[in-house]
Order: sequence, then structure tokens, then C-alpha cells
Amino acid sequence: MNRMKMLAVMGTGIILALGASQTAFAASGWTSESGTWKYADSSGNYVTNQWKTSNGDSYYLGSSGELVTEAWIDGTYYADENGAMVKNAWVQVTEENTGKEPGWYYFGGSGKVTQDGWASIGDARYSFDDEGKMRTGWYFDGDHVYYLGEDGAMKTGWLCLAYDEDDPPEEGDISQAYTSARTGQSGSIFSAAERPSGLRTVIMQRQP
Repeated sequence: MNRMKMLAVMGTGIILALGASQTAFAASGWTSESGTWKYADSSGNYVTNQWKTSNGDSYYLGSSGELVTEAWIDGTYYADENGAMVKNAWVQVTEENTGKEPGWYYFGGSGKVTQDGWASIGDARYSFDDEGKMRTGWYFDGDHVYYLGEDGAMKTGWLCLAYDEDDPPEEGDISQAYTSARTGQSGSIFSAAERPSGLRTVIMQRQP
């Protein structure tokens, strides 16, 4: 009789364990907790400090497991307002308290910010500093001198720019443009309000 009771108790324990396992498995994936999205793994534990891919987009879960939005990740990636990794797109930093200087940044197909060099994007070439900020105005690269204007696109062909021999422009300065005798590819002048289409503006806020 005691043996039958023991087996019955053991059997109940096995059933309870299996039920708990099935419950944890069913709870895996995305879940909203107090209005914050988190991702639970197959063991029911919240994923932290890593990216998870869902429907082709990558999302970053912070140290508490929360979905991170509108923030730099490791100074290399950027999570947009929905938490998705930005790819093949421009982001404009508008505030100084974000870890990056205000300006334009471009993220390639891998999601990494373009840094320290030139990149062909669309029909133009752009130069980026070691933090990934797009250069504008005059740029002096060794013995080479470039003019990038307000939109950052490398200018080619003839341009008529204001120039004062007694006060020559410094790197980053933007000169007043007059009528141009001739412009080649990417040689036209754009104002800040006439940036090429497809650029994204994200107003970054201070992260807690």
C-alpha cells in the first residue's frame, strides 16, 4: 500500500514537472511587461545584453531584458524608435548628450555605422570621421583638399565659392556658394533643407 502511494506521489511530481516545462516553453518569445517588451528564451528566462532577430529585423535587449529604443548600442549600432537595428539608412543626431556629436551618421547593410573613411552612398561620395560623423564643408586630407558643402557630398567640377586670402577657411567651414560655371557628377549645391530623399531624422534623447 505504501509502495503504491509512493509511486502515485512520484508520478504526480513527474506530471507537474512536465507541466512546468511546457508552460515555460509556451511563454518563450516576445512578451509585454508593464508596457515594456522583453524576450524570453526557451527556459523562460529574459534575454539580456544581446540582439534577437524577429521577422527579418534585429532588436537589442538591455541589461534588464527591456527592448532598447532610440539609442546607440556599443557606439556602433543604432536602435530606432521601434527598437529595430538601423540598416542602409541615415540617422541625424540632434543632441550633444548622447555620446555622439550632433550630425549625420550612416549605417550600412550590416547595421554598423560607417567610420573613418570614404563611402559611396547613392550617387555621391561621403567622408566620415573616426566616430562615424559625416564631414561637411572643407576637408583637408594630407595633400588633398575637398569641398563637401552642407550636405556632405563630395563636390566635383567648377564651383564658385567665397574665399578670403587673409582668412582662409578651416576644416569643416562651409563657404558661401555663388553661381557655378560648371558642375560635374555630385557637383551641385544642396541646402540643408534640400537633402536627397531617403534620409532619416531621429531626435535622440538622453538615456537613463
